[in-house]
Amino acid sequence: KSSKIPMAVIGLGKLGGQELNYSSDIDLIFVHADNICDKFEMNQGSDLDADTVFRKVAESLVRILTSTSSPGQIFRVDLRLRPEGRFGPLVRSLASYDAYFESWAEDWERQAMLKARFIAGDRTTGSRFLSIITPHVFYRHIPSSFLIHLGENKQRIENKAKLEGEWETNIKTGYGSIRDIEFIVQLHQLLYGNTAPRLRTTSTLTALKALRHHGMIDQPDFTRLEEIYIFLRNLEHRLQLLHGHQTQILPPQSDRNERSRLARRMGFVDLESFENTLQTYRNEAHNLLNRLFYNKLGITSHTFLSGNNSKLDLLDNIESESAREMLGNKLSEMGFDNPEEALGQLKLELSGNQFGATSPETRSAFLKLCSQLITLAADSPDPNSALSGFIHLANAHPNRAIFYSACNESEQLTRKIVALAGSSPPLMTRLVRKPEWLETLVNPEIEPDTIPEAPLYTPDQKAGWIKRMAECYIRTQLTIATRDIWREVTSDTVRALLSELADQTIIKMAEAVGNPDIAYLGLGKLGGMEMNYSSDWDLIIVCKDTYSSADAEQAAADFLALAHELQLAGAPIMVDLRLRPWGKDGVLAPTLGGIAEYFSTSAETWERQAALKLRYITGGHGVGFAAEELYRSASSGTRLSDLEDDQIHAMKIRLENERVLPEHRESDLKLGKGGLSDIEWLVQRQQLLHGSSIPELAAQGTLPAISTLANHSLLSNPEADILLEGYTTLSSTRNAIWLYTGSVSDVLPADHRTLRAVAGILGYNGGTDYGVTEMQEVLTRLKRSIREIFQYRFQ
Repeated sequence: KSSKIPMAVIGLGKLGGQELNYSSDIDLIFVHADNICDKFEMNQGSDLDADTVFRKVAESLVRILTSTSSPGQIFRVDLRLRPEGRFGPLVRSLASYDAYFESWAEDWERQAMLKARFIAGDRTTGSRFLSIITPHVFYRHIPSSFLIHLGENKQRIENKAKLEGEWETNIKTGYGSIRDIEFIVQLHQLLYGNTAPRLRTTSTLTALKALRHHGMIDQPDFTRLEEIYIFLRNLEHRLQLLHGHQTQILPPQSDRNERSRLARRMGFVDLESFENTLQTYRNEAHNLLNRLFYNKLGITSHTFLSGNNSKLDLLDNIESESAREMLGNKLSEMGFDNPEEALGQLKLELSGNQFGATSPETRSAFLKLCSQLITLAADSPDPNSALSGFIHLANAHPNRAIFYSACNESEQLTRKIVALAGSSPPLMTRLVRKPEWLETLVNPEIEPDTIPEAPLYTPDQKAGWIKRMAECYIRTQLTIATRDIWREVTSDTVRALLSELADQTIIKMAEAVGNPDIAYLGLGKLGGMEMNYSSDWDLIIVCKDTYSSADAEQAAADFLALAHELQLAGAPIMVDLRLRPWGKDGVLAPTLGGIAEYFSTSAETWERQAALKLRYITGGHGVGFAAEELYRSASSGTRLSDLEDDQIHAMKIRLENERVLPEHRESDLKLGKGGLSDIEWLVQRQQLLHGSSIPELAAQGTLPAISTLANHSLLSNPEADILLEGYTTLSSTRNAIWLYTGSVSDVLPADHRTLRAVAGILGYNGGTDYGVTEMQEVLTRLKRSIREIFQYRFQ
């Protein structure tokens, strides 16, 4: 009410240096004293907490200064030089400033404080602020990193001028500009200000005089620096008077009238004299910068944009619209189909957004990694997804700077993450949810968790076990897929590993159900050990003849319920019991006797065919092995009759006509002409025809059966080679579609981005279309050859 508010206004930039132009912004920060009262009594008699009072005073001052009336605006106020920029509090305490500059301030913020000057408010608080800031600006021992960052900051300013096309026209930041003189002076202030207090001045010209006084700059250099600086600052004033707004841009050379007006305002009798003087001063300023700034830092003048516009320079200046445009063009040329999306992600990592700025450590580590990251992403099946997934994984890490630094130290780690992100966005999403899994994926020496035992004593224990089971399944499938994407395993191994994962999960589920008189047997791809990423589990659950049918049904129902709970917990599994006797109308767990009776009286020919792949997985050994024998006898015990053979032919024709859309009959990878179905039906027919006389042909998966058929001259070796290649290629293509899209499809996608990704996953990546044409040609050739063999051998 009557006491003075202990708050000070500090000027920075040109205001702090008392060097304002006619159209300058004013840079302000606000500081309040420590150990203040919690509340202030206002004139109206109400109390306000101190933080609110300080904020309202600052806001009121800014509102007054920036208000617009008929004569115009008083000042444009810039508050972004405060700690944490626009994200930081408007007013801080002295202790808060001290702590910030002790632990968090970036080097450019320390440099900015060279211009800090008390402007208004409580002078004691202002003086205390300057005394606190001084040791944070004028180091006793300057770290080498500080000087490196100072040089990088100057180069960044130069780069931006070049990117914006202002290198020759901007007298503030371009060639031979005001900033050249200021950086020379400020470097010397920072180097020697700790031992020479007279250098601790906010004015550039005063600091120049102090440098000359201390012999840190000789007389000729001092004279030229002072003369050039005054000339360029006067020129800046004249430009702003000429145009009536804030500018540092010279009129174009083509506009002689404008440049002549500027020359006259500068006191020159003709344009040629002005142009010669201006060019001489700018050349000298540039030479002085090289000698007194860059050479003193131990680096040479920057050669940005000399030829190919390096990605690193563009990324370092990503705030510039011109830099983003050039970088966007580069990304497009490199194969990014959505360069704007990629630019947004890069900018977010390098600069932050409205909710927070990127930390200096994160920016530095990411910038160092960026060029390699973009190159690797461009080489991946989907560059945009590769970059996006990589960044999302980094953001899931507790410390992005540490994550990016680890990737900088290991190109192999970066390469693997990018390959996974660019090949399978759905699997990358899983990893982002569980970033701690990354170490076991990239380090083969670390064993992942095994499927847990099932202590189903209480509902809580069961719920926890289901969660761990589902997580283990997802993690193991992810491990298999990453090894597949990284080409550490063959497609045959992938099928074997996926089949083993299914087996181990079924074994643990059967143990949880806990009924030793029941056996679980696989059919289809599960039985043939030919699982793909999207394969269902074709199962049959069999019990002893003497076992209670009600108990058997309950056990089967419990197994299905457990599978459903695992699904709900996230495990992508689907149990299918429809291949049991009488299908969906039959009991869930038939007896051995019931199965035998079914095959002798009611089974159809296609069920003999399906029985070829039956395989015991777990449960009662006696029941399981007896069921295997029963199914083997049903499938291969007798030779296929002519009637049954005719039924197989009719069924294959019906499958092609009814299960495949007319427009997909040539392209469907599974059921179309030359698809997986042609291979499987050809092989299975041969197994049914000859299994009774060739025992090793019975109960085999598709690939081993092909080799056995060739060994017995039922296929030629060239035919067997084509069928083996075709089965592997078509299966791998379906897997690649699933990896990229996360969904099952038997037809190549129509959009080019997905086609390109699938081709990349399969290893086709050449040509202007990124291997799409080559992939399509290989598939067409194989399917045509498979169809020819099928038509010849299936008659």
